Amino acid sequence: MNISKTAKAFAIAAVVGLTSQVFGASTNTWWSQDFNSVADMVALTNVTYSGVGQWSTAEGDESSIDTQTLKLDTQGNNLTWTPNTASTSTVVLVDADIYLMGSDSEPTGLDPNSDVQTAVYFKNYIDDNNIVTSSVLCAYVEDNLNNNVWVELEGVEMTDTNWYEVRIEVDYASAIPVAKFYVDGFLMNERGASEVDFFPIANNANFSQEAAQKVSSVSFRGTGRVDNFVGRQVDPGQAQQLTFDVSTFTDNVEDGTANVAVWNGPTVNQGTELNLTFNYSAGT
Repeated sequence: MNISKTAKAFAIAAVVGLTSQVFGASTNTWWSQDFNSVADMVALTNVTYSGVGQWSTAEGDESSIDTQTLKLDTQGNNLTWTPNTASTSTVVLVDADIYLMGSDSEPTGLDPNSDVQTAVYFKNYIDDNNIVTSSVLCAYVEDNLNNNVWVELEGVEMTDTNWYEVRIEVDYASAIPVAKFYVDGFLMNERGASEVDFFPIANNANFSQEAAQKVSSVSFRGTGRVDNFVGRQVDPGQAQQLTFDVSTFTDNVEDGTANVAVWNGPTVNQGTELNLTFNYSAGT
């Protein structure tokens, strides 16, 4: 999956998604496709989909679409979803259930001067007998030398030809826009560097201006299947409050009234780290 200058998200070799686990944040659904209707079955034929956008591909082969899910078989082309409007939030989320079919070689044709913001693909390691020995999700990001590179991710054990919830989150709030990657709800980090779990997006210089900081399309390339394809945006200016209901126990029996002062919880700005410490008192 890529995300490009106008913010294209692109799935390569059966990869997809960008979505977020922004703690406590309020989001609005930008689009949502579950591929369960007749309209979904013409998704690869350049037909307008449900009045909210369209799929397009040079192939245009209806036979490659399977009931209940979108089957990818782009044969080297890109399958592009274009919603009616580009994103407007500083945090953009896209996710999908993806049946990942890996490749033993990196995708080609990602022009360093193009509008791709990020991409993911599923990489297979194979032995001399062409047997898959291991698989890893890779992300297309920018390194500290301003080069676009593929970075291997870890955090969830993954195997070839399997379903996963794949998510990508793009955040334009910082001086350098960054991307995060989730699998089955877990935030992934750089392989061998557990402290690195967010990455500058590729072609970062192209997105230094606010006008360019948006997602306008999501593209897929390769084989695999897609389901529950959803785009969301985090509502701006959300300050979240957590309220805790506390119960206390005496001799393993719950007290009729909690033996603590009422506490309504702090107000936590979006993106702010919150640490909670619980202390145990034996009492008398």
